[in-house]
Formats: sequence, structure tokens, C-alpha cells
Amino acid sequence: MNYYFAKCSELNLLLCIKTGLWKHQTNTMKKWKPKDILILYTETGIAGLFEVTSKQFVDLTRIWTDKIYPYRVNINPLKILSPENRISLTEHNIKTEMAEKYGKMTWGLKLSRHLKPLDSQIAKRIEKIIQEKPHYDPYSSIEGDIKTLSETTSIQLQKGTKILKKDIVDLPPKQKQSLYISLRDRIEKIGKWEGKYTETEYTIGNLGKIDVVWKKNKNSNPLYAFEVRLKGNFYKALAKLKHAFDLWNSIPVLVTTEQYFTQAEEQLSDSFHEMKNYAKIINYEKIRELYSIEKKRNQLKEELELDYLSFCPLCSLCW
Repeated sequence: MNYYFAKCSELNLLLCIKTGLWKHQTNTMKKWKPKDILILYTETGIAGLFEVTSKQFVDLTRIWTDKIYPYRVNINPLKILSPENRISLTEHNIKTEMAEKYGKMTWGLKLSRHLKPLDSQIAKRIEKIIQEKPHYDPYSSIEGDIKTLSETTSIQLQKGTKILKKDIVDLPPKQKQSLYISLRDRIEKIGKWEGKYTETEYTIGNLGKIDVVWKKNKNSNPLYAFEVRLKGNFYKALAKLKHAFDLWNSIPVLVTTEQYFTQAEEQLSDSFHEMKNYAKIINYEKIRELYSIEKKRNQLKEELELDYLSFCPLCSLCW
């Protein structure tokens, strides 16, 4: 049995208690097992003790307000502390011990973000301190508390106090949406010029819809699957591309901005490594450039009344 120590916001803590789920953005909990113990803390201190009751699984249902957190485990609360009885990390030398064990500047990163197992002696001492505190039942007011915190979070987001710049493309919402539509439609048009049967918003089971697919004909499986993402979180897009790759052997193509290339490649190498050697990450500016070239080429073909075998600059497999 291992102990884990993780941090979350007050709102996400309540959502975890309500749903019986703990979450992470990356494939970090793959070694977690039932009977492991999770200690959660917020800005106000250590908040509770939870038993892990499942192995890690993937679910794209949105529960938490800030991110999807696709990697999840089921948890069962063993002891929850009221906000007034939270245990500060400075109490009982908890923070000092962790800093000595894992590094003064890195203990939080190793434990809360990378979810390394907590030293058993430190963990059992924290568990003992938690068990000595009065038990708190949050369920009677949990719906109202979640609503209040959700509204507060929404106001903070509107004011911009909680938004991370790295997660947002520097475009106004309307311009960002029009850019997305423009790119999607241009990808579809390029496919038609290359002699492919194309569809936008192509349904892919319970994962939703893929932005664009290119097919040999109407009844065949997609040869290419395209997702346009102008934000920094690519998990859902890559999950849909991975499903198309597994189901139809489609070539996955992610269209994004240059500033997010590294982040997209990291997620591709980590959670979707099976399709890493087949997937393409394309700068959206290249789609614009390709569209201009293809448009001019087809205009010349019509002008000269020539009809010859076309090829796709994206990949020789397409012709």
C-alpha cells in the first residue's frame, strides 16, 4: 500500500468528494492500486484522507471546471476535515520534513504534480493527526457550496485573475472562432481539390466529432482525420485522433499554432505514443499557405483545361 499527497482547489475538492473521483491531467496514476491512500490538501491546509478503490482509467466527461482531467481513479473518503479544522503544513513540522526528504524547492512538484509515493513514516504521522481531528460531513451542504464556489470561479475567470496565458491563444473569442471555422473549411476544400470525399464534424462514437476527414469515397473509412486546436490543451483532440487511428487506421493530423508545438508533442509522446510515428502536427499557417497554392493550381488547371493526377503535399500515401 502506498500513500499519495496531492493538492487541489476548494471547488475541485468538493467535486471529488461528490463524484468519488480523483483526477490528473497526465498518465501519472498508472501504478496506483486499490487500498492506496490519498491525502488531499488545499490552500487552507490538509483537508482529508481517501482510500483509492480502483485502478486508473480514462474518462473524458467534464466534471471539473478548469480542465477535463481524463486520467481518474475512484476514491472513498475515510476522513474529511472542516475548513476550520484543516491542518496547516507548517504544523507538526510537516512541511519541514517533506522539504528535507524531497528537496526544499521540489517537494511539492514531486508529490503533488508527479504524484510520487509519500514516505510511509511521514504519511502515517499525517494520517494519525487527521484521525485525531473531528469528522466533518460535507454532504448536507455540498450542492450549495459547489454552486457558490463555481459562481466565484466564474467571476474570477471573467476578471482574468485565474486564466493562464499559456492556455489561451492571443486572439479575441470571435476572431478565434472565425479562424477555427476558416481553417476547418480550408482543410475540407484542400481535400476536395485532391479528389477526396470530405466531411466536416464527422461523428466518432461517444468522443464527439472530428473536425474534418478525407475519404477515398463516401462509403470508405477516413484516410485522414484532422483536428484544429488553437488552445494549449490537446488531450480531447488527440483522443479523437487516436480513436480514428485505432478504428480506421486513419492518419492523424493536429493543426495548431507554433507556440503550442512543444506542448502538443509532449502529450503525443506521453499519452498517445502508439501513434507518435504516424501523427502529424501542422502549423495552421501552413494550412493557409497550402490552401493558397492549391487554389491557384486549380484555377490554372481550369484556365488551361487540364485534368491530371493530383498529389497531396501532406503525404504521398494520399494519392
